[in-house]
Amino acid sequence: MRLRPASGLEAIAAAASVDILHRDELFWALHAVLVKRPEDFALYEQAFGLFCFPGLKGLESIALG
Repeated sequence: MRLRPASGLEAIAAAASVDILHRDELFWALHAVLVKRPEDFALYEQAFGLFCFPGLKGLESIALG
């Protein structure tokens, strides 16, 4: 998976455009700017699971009340 220098800024903008408490929204927003080739999807999915709020699944229901 190759990332350009601007990829970090694009990822920040994508994350800012969604509700980061909704894991799926964040997942797909970052996917749209970071994954450029189909073969990169598995690596992205693994990295997202490890580094992007692995405990958020339970927080969605708490945040919604």
